[in-house]
Amino acid sequence: MMPRETRSRPLAESGITLVELLVSMMLLGLILAMASGLYSSVVRSVSISRSIDSSTRVASTAANELSQVIRFGTPLKVAGSSIAAPVFSFAGRESLVLFSNTDVNALASVAVLPSKPTMIRFSIDPTSRALIESRWTATASGSAWVFAATTTLPNTSLNLGTTFIDPGVDTPLFSYLDSGGSAIAVPATGSMSAADCARISSVRLTVRVQGSGGAAAAPVVIEKTVEVVS
Repeated sequence: MMPRETRSRPLAESGITLVELLVSMMLLGLILAMASGLYSSVVRSVSISRSIDSSTRVASTAANELSQVIRFGTPLKVAGSSIAAPVFSFAGRESLVLFSNTDVNALASVAVLPSKPTMIRFSIDPTSRALIESRWTATASGSAWVFAATTTLPNTSLNLGTTFIDPGVDTPLFSYLDSGGSAIAVPATGSMSAADCARISSVRLTVRVQGSGGAAAAPVVIEKTVEVVS
């Protein structure tokens, strides 16, 4: 008998079908989209957190400096007059000028002159929205101190930070109260009258700072009322 010829079956071809390839690609795309979304969310959260932190530091620094200077505001003895000039010589919505005993040398002699004050202006730059602190040094005139006009170059100038929000019709950076706690009207531009400046007993600060994160990062707002102790 002749032996039966045996034939081996060919092995099944290895690989994936087109359907399996498409499904794999869809799953990979979904995973990449989820990872990309998660990464973008984390980056955005970190950016906003840093922006808020930066805004908080700027707002806190500004509020602390404003509080210290205003708290030690002092009337200015006028040469040849028995009536002292009031603490505030200019009081506007985003700018004020006052005489202050902040940073006064406690060891300085006051036998002839009162403690040497400093004339200080706080103002918001309309372009950069930066809060600028400018200081003028006093010079003696008999038994009084005198200052150059605020139109002259200040002795020192300090940028207290940027991106202070324009309040628009909302509460401005500076609001003013009399000794009874009643608000003193502030004009839309410029300063209140000299008579109203003389009535100021305390200043309400509303410090609003918007961080570099843009509108997505909520602005930081610090509100406080500072009483002039002089």
